[in-house]
Amino acid sequence: MGDSIAAANASEVEHGRKAAGGPARRSRPDDIAYRAACQEAGATFTRIPPAAAPGSPEKLTSRAARRLKASVLTLPGGSIRLVLAPRPHELDAVARLAREHGALVTTPRRLEEVLRRSIADRVIRGATGLLHRREPSLSARTCPSPTMRILLALILLLLPAALVGAGWIVFWALSLATTLAFLTLTLIRLQAAAKGRPPAEEPEPIPTGDLPTYTVLVPLRHEAAMVPGLVRRLEDLDYPPSLLEIRILVEADDPQTRDAAEAACLRSDFQVIEVPPGSPRTKPRALEYGLAFTTGEIVTVFDAEDRPAPDQLRKAAAALVHGPPDLACVQARLDIDRPRTILQRQFAIEYAALFDGMLPWLAAERLPLPLGGTSNHFKREALDYVFGWDPYNVTEDADLGVRLCRYGLHTGVVCSATGEDAPTRWPVWHRQRVRWLKGWMVTWLVHSREPRTAIREMGPRNWWMMQAYAVNAVFAPLLHPVGIAQLVATLTGVVAPPGGGEFWLDVLCVTVLTSTLLGYAAAMTAAWRVLARHGRRDLLAGVPVLPFYWLLVSFAAWCAVVDLVRRPHHWAKTPHEPAENEN
Repeated sequence: MGDSIAAANASEVEHGRKAAGGPARRSRPDDIAYRAACQEAGATFTRIPPAAAPGSPEKLTSRAARRLKASVLTLPGGSIRLVLAPRPHELDAVARLAREHGALVTTPRRLEEVLRRSIADRVIRGATGLLHRREPSLSARTCPSPTMRILLALILLLLPAALVGAGWIVFWALSLATTLAFLTLTLIRLQAAAKGRPPAEEPEPIPTGDLPTYTVLVPLRHEAAMVPGLVRRLEDLDYPPSLLEIRILVEADDPQTRDAAEAACLRSDFQVIEVPPGSPRTKPRALEYGLAFTTGEIVTVFDAEDRPAPDQLRKAAAALVHGPPDLACVQARLDIDRPRTILQRQFAIEYAALFDGMLPWLAAERLPLPLGGTSNHFKREALDYVFGWDPYNVTEDADLGVRLCRYGLHTGVVCSATGEDAPTRWPVWHRQRVRWLKGWMVTWLVHSREPRTAIREMGPRNWWMMQAYAVNAVFAPLLHPVGIAQLVATLTGVVAPPGGGEFWLDVLCVTVLTSTLLGYAAAMTAAWRVLARHGRRDLLAGVPVLPFYWLLVSFAAWCAVVDLVRRPHHWAKTPHEPAENEN
């Protein structure tokens, strides 16, 4: 029977590959194999009508929904039938048993879909509120508070008046803040650049028979055009399908993406999961829901545009299995591997400095890592231990990296890359960057609610590094243009120096200018060294343009403050377009 299923799978996959432009949904290979086995045994195969429902869904759990091999279902018309969903190696025997007792036979995937739909609302409510119920101080659900939002709004409204009415006082305060921010960044970047990336220690590969089970979560929204290429890349992952479960997560109001995924996901280890409607409409909410219906010992996340190295899962599994007990996650490198525009090249330089320079150094020093939004591989038990992703944080990756540290867990890096595409147009880049910066602001606010508790849990060194992250991601971009503007205004006489004396003018101007130049030099030196070390000489010409790129980041940072006041949990979706060779 196993040979016939394999043959049916191979035949249907090949047929699906050739059926470009055909109907949105084609017969699944497991449907074909199960129907053939039932015909041979004289049993009845059913695809289970969508309106079917279990008799007591209130007693059903997400764990049971993904593991049950049989259920009594109420079918359209009111008939009640026993439906069996055996595993492939049990199919022959169960089909004969179903014929004898008048039961129906379906595939495990179809039974799970029906059971999952029956408890979807309950599971999504539980997943969305899990972190807030268990650890309310670590949840962004009430962050920023109404008082904080009012305060931020007042600052935005009164800042221009303060610059005009008390220019020298504001100038002094901003000069001091700018100096501290840029000097902090200078020290961190120079230290990371000086030490460089530590030599990669490849863990011993795990024999195929000993590999852990793996869950791949892929949240999609309005990505129908990206699905065919994405599925092909996921099918290329070098991991036994019997140990792999790939879950494509689509929103309930996105039928185009759902249909495209159903048509493309022909292998039995792929499954499309529809996320129920509700708020907040965020990626981490979809991940939390999808996670409830998975069983893998290791969990990873990929995005629509990702091109992971085929051996990434094996390398991550080896790193986690052979690593220390407190190693909860490893982050693969994200690589903007085909930049074409000036904006994409700047994005690529930024990613190279972070993933090839900063993160390996942080991992070697056992400091908390600000995770990327994709290609992070978690031990499932560690992910459950820290209550998963925060659905209310739009930079859920950075928050999770800090939270793992607060729970005494360590994050490392794995020597593997995932290719990505950067936004080609400024409006798309801007919306994405505003979301990232807003999420970083929320992350910093959440983990600064109870400083003494955070210091006790993380340790003083890790806590100070988190503050440095905030300086890098939030305060430096906010202060950068204001400091430059104040410097120019003072030099041109628009703002009078304190006391009107030349000495104060010189001190303030030299302070701001020196700290700014040191920050520029450190960042550009670190980027140059990383690019040269990793053979990205095609990007070296873009390093001198970084200060202009940072001004775009600064503009996005101020827009993020506005967005934080208006809609702190809004997820601005980044649209993607398939590459020409993926159509």
